[in-house]
Amino acid sequence: MVSVLSHTWDQRYEALHLAQIMDDADFHSWLLQWAALEAEIYEQNTALTRAFQADTTDEEAKLARQVFLTQQAPHLREQHDRTAQQAIQLGQTFTIPPDWQQTFLYFEIMARQALDPGGHLESQLEVIAGDLTALFARRTYELDGQALSVQEVGRRSVSPNREVRQAAALSTRESLLRIAPQVTEQYRASLDLRRELARRSGEKTVHSHMWKLLERFDYTPQEVRQFRADVRTGLNPLLVEFRDKRRTWLGVEHLQPWDLTVDAFGARAVPRYTQEADIMALAARRLDTTLPGLGQRVAQLYAEGYLDVASRPGKAARSYSDFLAHRRRPYVQTSLQSTPSSYQVLFHELGHVAQLSGVAPDASFWQYFPGVEMREFVAQVFELWSLDQLPEFFAFENLEAYRARFYEQTLARMSAQCSMDEFQEWFYTTTEEVTFTRMQEVWQEISDRYPSGVERRALPSLAFLSQQLARRPLVGIEYALAWGWAFSFMENVAQDSGQAFGQLAQALALGNTRPLPELLQIAGVEFSISSQQLRLIDTTMRRALLPI
Repeated sequence: MVSVLSHTWDQRYEALHLAQIMDDADFHSWLLQWAALEAEIYEQNTALTRAFQADTTDEEAKLARQVFLTQQAPHLREQHDRTAQQAIQLGQTFTIPPDWQQTFLYFEIMARQALDPGGHLESQLEVIAGDLTALFARRTYELDGQALSVQEVGRRSVSPNREVRQAAALSTRESLLRIAPQVTEQYRASLDLRRELARRSGEKTVHSHMWKLLERFDYTPQEVRQFRADVRTGLNPLLVEFRDKRRTWLGVEHLQPWDLTVDAFGARAVPRYTQEADIMALAARRLDTTLPGLGQRVAQLYAEGYLDVASRPGKAARSYSDFLAHRRRPYVQTSLQSTPSSYQVLFHELGHVAQLSGVAPDASFWQYFPGVEMREFVAQVFELWSLDQLPEFFAFENLEAYRARFYEQTLARMSAQCSMDEFQEWFYTTTEEVTFTRMQEVWQEISDRYPSGVERRALPSLAFLSQQLARRPLVGIEYALAWGWAFSFMENVAQDSGQAFGQLAQALALGNTRPLPELLQIAGVEFSISSQQLRLIDTTMRRALLPI
């Protein structure tokens, strides 16, 4: 928890609003004072969220978060937006510092919200997001009338016995269906709130409103639609080729959803370490070969308790990272399993630690947060980089087979990210009534446009029942976009690892002080979302598929 007293926040906002700014130096000092205040408030929220998601059954942690969100956050949000409005006005008289130009694009959006404050609506959205997290974390599983743990369902889902895998998949589906009415109800409540926020901001749809809030300044909705079409025509056929290999090796006529969880590529791996501390120590040593000081930073954060990787009941069913901004500490929450893919998720999250730790030490609060696109690019760089580190952690029967399996999963993720983005565009622009049945129909229509090599008609997908839809609207396509840049970066690593990571370090140090295309250029990667970028992914993955 933050060490400052929250009752000082209103006083400090008031001091900012009454400040006499006489010259550029005063203006810059005023901005830094505001940034320090926002860092404290941001940390209060993330610290409460961290405590709640560490154990969603902890009613005291849940209540503390809800009290903050309902009793403090609405007023603080309105103070924030009012101060952004003041900053824009001051920026018309005094010189905006060069490294604040990107931040002022964000201030302009926030200033518009100050015209019709909606802080209480945003706090209600945060409460809904927490309720959804709890719903998903507390899902129950049954098989033949007997309760199963999520760990047991996971073990059964990778069984070599197809009937056992099918039973696990059906149990998972039934657990989703049991919470579907509540999830749908929360979706509708969230949508109503977001429609009102969009109206107050002068936007016709939630989609256009969220597009601006996500600071998507460097590409358009039409470009994203074209990107999704390029994925459908350029990468989904390759996914089908991977799936045809899987179908042949499994010896089945048609692939079913439960055939995707088993290792069909001969990529079995035995962990070399069983103790969490040993795993994290080795991870830190391997990271020391990338960015200067990163391994030491990871070791320090783990020792201080900021990297929570243990699997335990009640822990939120997600892997994520965030920032305790006042003390300048990134943190990670994930549930590490003894599988290579779980380790890669860990390295993905440690990529977020790398991004936050790489920002210049004298940066202000907002400069720690470049757009989601840049942050996911860095995380995916470390996820790809970890492919060659996995033999340090596992004894593989066939590492190249695992690489092929990872590429199959990456193609599937890109396809899912594009289809979910298409679904979210419908969800956040439609004027029709949103029901579970209608969502299922729309999701099926969209999914059919993305060939996957899997027979789903007998068991329609419920992937639209996702926490993301209400918790992080529109976020997702950034992940798909970032894969192309991450693969390009890894080509640079293959040629000269030291130079590639040196360029990345330069880009990270700039934080959110440059536009996305410039940050990528400094990192040695061209900003592009064209079909040409996808061809590099296709070429790289085909090389992995051929010898398998």
